[in-house]
Amino acid sequence: MKPIIILCGPSCAGKDTIATAFNFFYYQDFHFLISTTSRPKRPNESEGNPYYFVSKEEFEELIKEDGLLEYREYNTLVDNNPEVWYYGVEKTSLDPDMSYVCVLDPIGIKQFKKLFKERLLVFYVYTPETERRQRCKERGDFNRFEWERRLKDDKIKFSKEFLEDCDYILDGSKSLPVNITLIKNKIDEKFK
Repeated sequence: MKPIIILCGPSCAGKDTIATAFNFFYYQDFHFLISTTSRPKRPNESEGNPYYFVSKEEFEELIKEDGLLEYREYNTLVDNNPEVWYYGVEKTSLDPDMSYVCVLDPIGIKQFKKLFKERLLVFYVYTPETERRQRCKERGDFNRFEWERRLKDDKIKFSKEFLEDCDYILDGSKSLPVNITLIKNKIDEKFK
């Protein structure tokens, strides 16, 4: 059975950084499962890094055509104006004979557990709020209104009950090699 490693956590906790490092630098047998989104690209992002970018209309067509394993929508603020962004994993992205690492939110995790429960290991990435705020500022798209909205949303999504349902907690403040080693050890325990 090929494992699927899921990283989850609040905004700017380091999920994508850990997933990308795990995939590209430390554990070549795993493939980064790239989600599709309708949100605009941020500075330093490109197609397939870290998402496939489509228009809102194209994403809604994927929903209509039943082309997604899971998806979710976010009501967000752009320049203090309401906007809806979609995120999801396309059915064509996942090969049953391959191992994956991916980043999902609680809604996506719930759907993946229905489809792939025995293959999953779910890691919650905990990083203190002050460090997360600084990371958001450093990536160049910090907006105070959006940040406050995300904090409220994260507190709801990542409830105590949700955390109890995760397999392990990673410290997003620790170095990448420390977290990658922990993930690798947990994979070896469960799948070897």
